[in-house]
Amino acid sequence: MMRCPHDQSELRGVAAACHYGLPLQLDQCPECGGIWFDESELFRARQGEAARLEALDEASLAQPTAEVRRDLACPRDGTRLQRFTDRHFPREIILERCPACRGLWLNRGHFRGYQRFREKKFTDSIENLDLKPSEELKRLAAEHRQGNSTKTMRKLGEFLSTPMGPGEAPSAEAERAVNTFMSILMTLLRVVVLRG
Repeated sequence: MMRCPHDQSELRGVAAACHYGLPLQLDQCPECGGIWFDESELFRARQGEAARLEALDEASLAQPTAEVRRDLACPRDGTRLQRFTDRHFPREIILERCPACRGLWLNRGHFRGYQRFREKKFTDSIENLDLKPSEELKRLAAEHRQGNSTKTMRKLGEFLSTPMGPGEAPSAEAERAVNTFMSILMTLLRVVVLRG
């Protein structure tokens, strides 16, 4: 039985959507609304799931809670949780991390804050590209932001694997499109590395 690090209530399993249509089972405290993420689950949760999970009680879950205790124990293995800090990560989002199992505890409202932060990072990275993407690229980026990662990656793969005839040089527009896709892909990879 897993217990909430704050109030020792029994955590309940909650279903969440994740990328590529796979199911994701998270653990949430019915009392304080905090959520436990096993290793990498936070990053696999589909954009918008925080609003759905934390909408159980809008009045109490919309605002982050103050840090009540510092001696929080991992619900999985009892190891003392450590506060995650990174100069690129907002201080107002509190992530407590287990050094043993690498799971993460987020107080109520912080999952939503994290997803907003991640969306802003993605949007800023797209807007700050020096190249002007074609309409197709803009549409693919919009699909990705709406959580349709599978379709986006399929279309990206189709675009990048389009065969060219022998000796046929890509057009300037095709080269710009490939460069833009590669910039987007590299930006996403950098965000993933920063999160890991």
